[in-house]
Amino acid sequence: MVRKILYTLLIIYISVFNYSCYNTRYINREFEIPYKDYQVYMLSQNEYKLQPYDYLYISVRSTNEEINNLYQTISSSFSGGLTNNESNFFLTGYMINDSGNVFIPTLGEVYVKDKTIEEARKTIEDKFGEILIDAIVNVRLTSFNVTFLGEVSQQGRISFYKEHVNILEGIGMVGGISGYGDMRNVKVLRQQDSVIKIFELNLENRKLLEHKDFFLHPNDIVYVPPRRTKDFLNFVRDYSTLITLITSTITTTLLIIELTKSK
Repeated sequence: MVRKILYTLLIIYISVFNYSCYNTRYINREFEIPYKDYQVYMLSQNEYKLQPYDYLYISVRSTNEEINNLYQTISSSFSGGLTNNESNFFLTGYMINDSGNVFIPTLGEVYVKDKTIEEARKTIEDKFGEILIDAIVNVRLTSFNVTFLGEVSQQGRISFYKEHVNILEGIGMVGGISGYGDMRNVKVLRQQDSVIKIFELNLENRKLLEHKDFFLHPNDIVYVPPRRTKDFLNFVRDYSTLITLITSTITTTLLIIELTKSK
């Protein structure tokens, strides 16, 4: 009877030890997408469509000195002693209003809602072409912010200064996923007009690279849920020392009793 109890306690001790080590192994595992030899994946990029409250940087170049001076004055506020932060863009960028229009000096309102950056650039350039012969227009999106929540190393909103950011780059910018994060069920919340869409991405699936939502959109919310075993792993981690001490004490006591009986 005593031996059965000892064996049972031994199994419990080994199980607790394994679970306490499991979390460390998970954290130290390098993030990788499995592959064999060299494989080529076709990136499926779901091009972002401009929405109300997006901020644009617009520059114009032409032989018209008056136009050049106007837009050089406006553009200089982005680099003339001010840092490229969100407050700067809020004060100096061109915001798309509720109606989907952006107000541009000398042109007035130009409708750009649901257009890609390149389509908006072409639309604005064509408008300038009505009053200028050789206008060259450059348009950039300045409000590319993504919020990261859940089991990531750094929660919060991150600003990107590039037009195309994929989910892996975004996760990397916040320090990666914690040891408790469920990499197979990462959720992305995306608002379009008054509709919020929620979809899941499996970061451990090689087909992720071909997923239509592999690239993030401005104002996305990325949520990494905890693995189902998180609560149990937390319990084991927090109480592993106590469990080990109790198990060792009981085992030692039973051994003493067994040895006493044998005498």
